[in-house]
Amino acid sequence: MTHIFISYRREDSAGEAGRIYDYIENKFGREAIFKDVDVIDPGDNFRDRINEAVGECQVLLAIIGRRWLQVQDADGHRRLDNPADWVRLEIEIALTRNVRVIPVLLDGVEMPGLQDLPESLQPLCYRNAARVRHDPDFRKDIERVIRVIEQHSTERQKVKQQEVQQSTQQLLNSSNSRFANLNSGNQQSLIAKYVPSVQINPDYTDGSCVKTFVIATIFFALELVITFNLSNSDYNAYETGHMTGQIIAHHIMAALTTGAISKFLLKKSQWLTTLATYIPVCAIFIGLGILGKSQ
Repeated sequence: MTHIFISYRREDSAGEAGRIYDYIENKFGREAIFKDVDVIDPGDNFRDRINEAVGECQVLLAIIGRRWLQVQDADGHRRLDNPADWVRLEIEIALTRNVRVIPVLLDGVEMPGLQDLPESLQPLCYRNAARVRHDPDFRKDIERVIRVIEQHSTERQKVKQQEVQQSTQQLLNSSNSRFANLNSGNQQSLIAKYVPSVQINPDYTDGSCVKTFVIATIFFALELVITFNLSNSDYNAYETGHMTGQIIAHHIMAALTTGAISKFLLKKSQWLTTLATYIPVCAIFIGLGILGKSQ
């Protein structure tokens, strides 16, 4: 969105500024325009607020009427000579922040000379001005100003797009350069440099899950033999299925628990260590099953 700041003096050009505002609002929308800074709340730092408002704009229209230079304060001093004058601050900030400043000269007013302006505003004299006259020329003149604003907005968008493309290309080139180096003989050093948090511990990556489920399968088979072949009890089909399901369940739970303990707590997966861990874990799950039956 194009943001436009309209700088004017009420004593000099309130009516013309309002009419210019209406035309620009019709083109760009109300949200795109900053006009009256005198809505600053009591206690606010007005210099900071003006700096913030002007800094958000792409274009500042400095509306200059016949009394713009001569307007005085209550003490009879020219307002433009006061460093705290709002109009002066608005234009100063825009000039220092590289905002596009367009002097808008009303009704044949000439551009102020260097000798007429405070030193901080003298760069304004080198900005090409737009002239806005009364009817029947007002509409034609303000439409010319609007075209300049649109052109400036288009140019800024192109510059931003180019900056984004350049930044993206730099990132891609940097990434391609890093990945290309992986084909050299320094793969391990590059991985250690760019991914220092990824470290492989051989103590628990040599098949802890495989060892756990091999042991679980053996114990599952043994328990099946003990339950159905060496027991004197006669089980029907339903009881056999139910008992088999229970045996499978507590051996799966025991295997998962043992695998987690071996990998994350013991960080070892030797056969004896896995077996020594599995037996008490399995016994706990079998005991829990027996306790559940008794209840």
